[in-house]
Amino acid sequence: MHNIDLNYARKGGGNTTTLVFLHYFGGSAQTWSMVTDQLADDFHCVAIDLCGFGNSPTTVWEVSVHEHAEYVANLLKELEIENYILIGHSMGGKIAAYLASKQTNINALILVAPSPPTPEPMDDDKRQEMLDTFDNRPAIEELVHKITAGDLSEPLFEKTVREHLQISEMGWTSWIEKGSREDISSRMSYINIPVTVISGSQDPNFSTSVLKAEFSKYFPEAVFIEIEGAGHLIPVETSEKLADLINEICQ
Repeated sequence: MHNIDLNYARKGGGNTTTLVFLHYFGGSAQTWSMVTDQLADDFHCVAIDLCGFGNSPTTVWEVSVHEHAEYVANLLKELEIENYILIGHSMGGKIAAYLASKQTNINALILVAPSPPTPEPMDDDKRQEMLDTFDNRPAIEELVHKITAGDLSEPLFEKTVREHLQISEMGWTSWIEKGSREDISSRMSYINIPVTVISGSQDPNFSTSVLKAEFSKYFPEAVFIEIEGAGHLIPVETSEKLADLINEICQ
């Protein structure tokens, strides 16, 4: 398997607990910046640009959930991060769940509005619409409006749109055509660590009820927490609330 040198952002450090963050489809390590800013005094935070996103290199082939997880595992090994809490948002949640099923050095798993282990329910028309959104600023602006519960500030909205526009075409296509279709549910029985699932009360993609129904099948003792007034972009929309939750869970 090829190795990819992933870009990452690191804050905090010392002898504190390490938190590793994986972003959503459309985002990058910078998606987590407002959250990690609030956690860096108490934790060592490592936010990663997944392959084809942010400042990480892309590929000439469609990248699977398994490959994304392997690239992350290789980076953490290079950084000599041996024990950590893994936090994944949306697409990053599915990749995080797969990684947690393969690694024994993860202490807990926090899934934020996660993509389910089963294939995402997306018909052919919706899939084509998402493919056509690539590098289309008006379409991306409309998408960001759809997946947020309220209006973002102008600077934050612009930052979010630019992160979408920074994604490589193969990174974009890989998730829509490959990753989102994958079924990793058979791996979930290998996860034997505490699992927390955080949802937004106004998430148009994955509602709290959908996430409870999906993830309680695999993790009957999981903790489910809903953030009132949040849409799908919880790390962006309600960064302070999310940081407080993560702090409580990880203390």
